[in-house]
Amino acid sequence: MSKIGTGTGTSTTLFTYGNVSFSGFGSGDTSSSETLYVSAKSIDFADGCFGNITAYYGSSSSTLISLTSNTSQTSYSCTVPSGTDLSTISVNVRVDAKDEGATCFLYIYDIKLS
Repeated sequence: MSKIGTGTGTSTTLFTYGNVSFSGFGSGDTSSSETLYVSAKSIDFADGCFGNITAYYGSSSSTLISLTSNTSQTSYSCTVPSGTDLSTISVNVRVDAKDEGATCFLYIYDIKLS
């Protein structure tokens, strides 16, 4: 199992607007299909906020979730095919507020491949 992102008890926080990418699975290829998991929670999304979490792998991408409201901590996932170069795997997190002065929080708790 490979793991990137933040560990238990800590989080990455994006508010008002922001874009961050996580990568770092190393080199080599997946020997079989694997599942990429991203654990996240959104709060204060009631003021016109929106966000998304997108996984990139090889030449493909998968939107794991598009958010327009608050969510409890949930694990979102997608399948990474066998033979995917680990160095091509990344997760992009984006948050935008439609209204000036709105504050949105998107917490990323864990990113792992297993």
